[in-house]
Amino acid sequence: MITLEQAEQSLDHALGRFERALNRKLASAAGGERAAGPPNELARERDALARDVAALGAECERLRAALDEARRENQSLREASTTVAQRLDGSIAEIDRMLEG
Repeated sequence: MITLEQAEQSLDHALGRFERALNRKLASAAGGERAAGPPNELARERDALARDVAALGAECERLRAALDEARRENQSLREASTTVAQRLDGSIAEIDRMLEG
């Protein structure tokens, strides 16, 4: 299972890639197509942006799966701790009865 810290690092990395791609796109749009270079360079930029968006989508899915797994684990731990607490309460009550009588 992926840890929360690993998920955060992956998300930070993916967001960084997205921000760089977006900045490249904005810079080329602000400077016009002539400043962006020849059409094949613009196509490479567009392809790089599409790859970054796809990578972000995949990363989002991985993070969603990690969050779902963490929620399932949390629920399982919550149920286990409730069971243990109930058993401890029962044992303490039984010990009290034994000591009183």
